Amino acid sequence: MESFNYPIKLAGIDFQGPYPLEIPFKNLPGVYIIHDRNIFLDIGETDKLEEGIKNHWKFPYWVNYTSGIMVSLSFHYCSSAIERKKIKDKLVEVYDPCFEPLAISVSATTHQPLLIDTLLKT
Repeated sequence: MESFNYPIKLAGIDFQGPYPLEIPFKNLPGVYIIHDRNIFLDIGETDKLEEGIKNHWKFPYWVNYTSGIMVSLSFHYCSSAIERKKIKDKLVEVYDPCFEPLAISVSATTHQPLLIDTLLKT
């Protein structure tokens, strides 16, 4: 995986990346952050990065979220499942990722509630 060489440090933990979300990843264990330039969309942990990301039920939402703005992944390698969960839980508590695909929005034209599914390209 080749990054764009500006790793980030969160809560004292170094993350490699960012990487474009659509590239193939190695199946490494660790904690990941899904983000655009300004917003953390999601924070999670997995024992197999490629499988965990590409098969995640939110993957299509992440990819289509920003309508052309690159969504990226930053990654911290961690082989211990217990440690991954601790790191993920700490980061979620501190940074409160904003992405929730079941969130409701209101149509600008009809003022009716819309599930975000109806706003995203399929």
